[in-house]
Amino acid sequence: MNFIEAKAIYKQAREEERRKLIDVLNHHEYKATYRGGRGRKDYTSGSKMKPYDLSNFMYIEATKGNTNYFISLQPFDTDPNSFNRHFLPDRIGLCKYTGRYDPDYIYTNITVLNIDLPLSDSDYAILLAEMEKQ
Repeated sequence: MNFIEAKAIYKQAREEERRKLIDVLNHHEYKATYRGGRGRKDYTSGSKMKPYDLSNFMYIEATKGNTNYFISLQPFDTDPNSFNRHFLPDRIGLCKYTGRYDPDYIYTNITVLNIDLPLSDSDYAILLAEMEKQ
């Protein structure tokens, strides 16, 4: 297997995890859809770079009542000691908000949970509990 094949298998596995999580959310009376939920395949940073495939950047947007949830499958984190910023692939991040989506708010208010892909039944329970308490 070459790198491109391994990357495609990894991307498909992440998408399967995203879809399973959407099913769990919908089963627990959240409204989450399968559409969207990933970065663009042709990102160019405002035409500053050649097209880059961001479709492995995956997330879920869900609602329950008047509350919105952004669930990231690769949240960012800022180390409280060094203030370095880190990208955490396959870790789950959660941000609860009302009103319109604001990426700056999400970035600064996301909670990085101690659960990673692939998700187990106990991981789903942890996430659902966090969604209810936040």
